[in-house]
Amino acid sequence: MTGRMIDASEALQMGLFSRVVTQNTLLDTAQEVAETIADYADDIVGMARTCVNMADQSTLESGVRFERQMYHALYGLPAQQEGMNAFLEKRKPQFRRRTQ
Repeated sequence: MTGRMIDASEALQMGLFSRVVTQNTLLDTAQEVAETIADYADDIVGMARTCVNMADQSTLESGVRFERQMYHALYGLPAQQEGMNAFLEKRKPQFRRRTQ
């Protein structure tokens, strides 16, 4: 809020982002993150993306309320059930992919 310039390590420490990578590893890291997200259920990723977009376009109170509604809406979906079962069985979830 002060306009003071900060470096990457300070921004990381402040929690402004989750990691710092070198330019040489940027594309590989981005690919790893994309592959991780691609392994998640399509409907869950879609809802998370919607929550992020909503948070950007609303007040904190509205964004939190919307996120809570989306969280509750996930219960009972096949992806939520598979994720919970996989967690309890200590295995990687096997989400069904939508065909395009």
